[in-house]
Amino acid sequence: MFKRIKNLLNQPASPPASRPATPPVNHEYELVKFSDSEGRGLVVRRLSDLQKLSWQTLPKRDGLQSLKVAGTSHRLKALQAKAFEPGNTILLVPEPENPHDPNAIAVYDADHQLHVGYVPANECKRILRKIEKERFACLSMWEVRKGKQRVALRVLLIDEKTLPRVKGVTILD
Repeated sequence: MFKRIKNLLNQPASPPASRPATPPVNHEYELVKFSDSEGRGLVVRRLSDLQKLSWQTLPKRDGLQSLKVAGTSHRLKALQAKAFEPGNTILLVPEPENPHDPNAIAVYDADHQLHVGYVPANECKRILRKIEKERFACLSMWEVRKGKQRVALRVLLIDEKTLPRVKGVTILD
């Protein structure tokens, strides 16, 4: 039903910091196809009560978060590729040499061929720390469409510890 995530996209550069963390809730989830007048894609449903979670209410402490991809209006041709359909693997690639922002993180397709935008600037420092210290998967979650054209994209980040509890995502090494 969904494209398979080929592998976890980020590997830790060093062990995680030893500060106390809020324990995860450890719910089980599933990804379900959904569409409305604004777009289509995947929504996260909590299995304990079948509640569909909006991207704003995804439980970060349980290893789920969503990000809107910035700058897609400048890359509409690349954004139309099948590689960005909901459920496909997405790469987050730090760009420390970026002349506008050394914390910039580019968003690419799984083959690192098509660049469609960036992680929003206000999220970059936090996501860079995540890339350095954690393993997680990233996939296309939601597309906003105008007519037949994809005009915006939202991605879903799923922490490694959460992946086994998300139905509809298969990890292949």
